[in-house]
Amino acid sequence: MIKLVASAKRGNKYAFSRIYENYIAPIFRFVYFRVKNREDAEDLTQTIFFKAWDNLINYKQKENQFSSWLYAIARNTIIDYWKKKKELNIDDSLIDYESEPVHNSIEKEEDIEIVKRAISLLSDDQQEIVILKFIEDFSNKEIAEFVEKKEEAVRQLQSRAIKMLKKHLKQYYG
Repeated sequence: MIKLVASAKRGNKYAFSRIYENYIAPIFRFVYFRVKNREDAEDLTQTIFFKAWDNLINYKQKENQFSSWLYAIARNTIIDYWKKKKELNIDDSLIDYESEPVHNSIEKEEDIEIVKRAISLLSDDQQEIVILKFIEDFSNKEIAEFVEKKEEAVRQLQSRAIKMLKKHLKQYYG
């Protein structure tokens, strides 16, 4: 990845397209779980990569990892989005239910809605930590770097978030 980034910094569009291919799915997932609307998530994801391309010349490998830098752009883009938009839209079009029996898909859809609802009740910081840890599968060290907090603070946020999720989910699952 370091060579691709260095090449892209020199204006190599092919190198940047390889970076894009590598990060498009995780960045989209991260954005989607924060905005909960497929079309907005697609638009924001494209905006994030345009910003990355435009600002790549300012990226310094020694300061942090490229993924952290890219997620910081994503995070700031999402913050700007929510400043402009107040309502919450939920869209389940990412999930393909057609390959399963109807009763299974209904149960899955209900479970997903319950988990989404529980996550949405967390603070913004907790939501971000939960998404990065359990959906994007980042380590606490990576998350700490990305959100510019100490690892201990990330662990505390994660612990509080899990307690809150357990409390909310207990209402549905006993």
